[in-house]
Amino acid sequence: MKNHTIKVTATCTYQTEKGICGKKTIQTHPFCNHHTKIATGFYVAKSSIEGAGYGLYTDRDLKKGTTLMEYTGEHISTKVFQERYGDDGYGSYAMTLNKSTVIDARETSAGIARYICDFFNSGKTANVKFESTGRRVEITAIKDIKAGEELLVNYGRDMRRALGFYKKKKS
Repeated sequence: MKNHTIKVTATCTYQTEKGICGKKTIQTHPFCNHHTKIATGFYVAKSSIEGAGYGLYTDRDLKKGTTLMEYTGEHISTKVFQERYGDDGYGSYAMTLNKSTVIDARETSAGIARYICDFFNSGKTANVKFESTGRRVEITAIKDIKAGEELLVNYGRDMRRALGFYKKKKS
């Protein structure tokens, strides 16, 4: 599986009583992880899913049916998507918006929703879903979620296959 991540380093722009924070951030633009948690109620930390890398957690209780955030990133045409990922057939952080547009969150500055992991083979279940309105992709709670829980989604069979989740066992 190819890593499509582009790491973007920036400075936290959160305004405190003493001025702008100024800490370096790679994961949670435009703020550092601490100030992202304060501003949004979400934070990035090591995923509870083995081998997944980072995950996105909530710092507050969330009710089923609540729209949590928008999946953000670069809006590209399906043609540009094919040119960019043609050999791979998928983009690790790409989300179909509509027939002609894909949201590509490969840059770490794309937003924190890119850190939501699939629950595959973890013994856990999805607690959020991605839903395209045709104009944006929203992340919605599909069950009540407690503070401190990781947000987990079902990527679907095609994406799981493309990401290598269904590896053939050696005989």
